Amino acid sequence: NSSLSEVGGPAAAYFDPLIPGALTLALSELIPDDPRRQQMKTDGYQQATRFNWEHTASGHRDVYKKLLG
Repeated sequence: NSSLSEVGGPAAAYFDPLIPGALTLALSELIPDDPRRQQMKTDGYQQATRFNWEHTASGHRDVYKKLLG
């Protein structure tokens, strides 16, 4: 329903906000899992490289070119 999975990718822990206790469960699984947290940290830095001004500008330029022919 949102762009969060595109933004967070594998570097985020996802849960259903409509389920009571889902956040608590997600955190209770993540907090004691040091290897998973470290992997998510690594994945987070990698995921962040997907979002930069050059990439954004290039994407917008391509859209404008398609629209304007």
